Amino acid sequence: MGIFAENLLLNCCFDGNIRFPWQAYFHEADGASGVIGVENEALYVTVNSPGNTADWSWTIQARHQYLTLQEGHEYWNMEDIPVTTEPQTFTDTFTIYFDNLELSDIQYTPEPTPIPLPKPDVRVNHVGYYPRRAKKQQF
Repeated sequence: MGIFAENLLLNCCFDGNIRFPWQAYFHEADGASGVIGVENEALYVTVNSPGNTADWSWTIQARHQYLTLQEGHEYWNMEDIPVTTEPQTFTDTFTIYFDNLELSDIQYTPEPTPIPLPKPDVRVNHVGYYPRRAKKQQF
C-alpha cells in the first residue's frame, strides 16, 4: 500500500511486559469469560468461554483506550490487509497472542502542536479579590 501514516496504536510492542492501554471485555452476563495479560513482551487473550448467546459478535472484545476511528477513513494493519468489520467465530478455549501491532489511517492528520502562550510579566492570583474594591499590585 505504500507509506502509511504513523501507527495509531499506543504500546504496540508490549516492551517491559506493560499491558496499558489494552483491555479485554468479557460479557459475563452472557457467560463469556477469559483472561488478558502480557508475557514475554506479547499481549495474550485467553478465551475460556465465548458466551451462551446466539449473537457472539460482541461478547468478547480486545479494546485499546485512546484510539479514535473516524467514519469514512481507510485503515490498514501491518500486513496490508484491510481491517474487517466481519465477526470471527470460535467455539473452544483458545489463546491469541499479539505483538508488534500496527494500525495506520491513510487519511490521518496529526493535531497541530499548540504553541505555548508567553507568561505575563505580572501574575496575579484571583483568591482574595473583592468586587468593587481597589486593586493594588506589588513588584
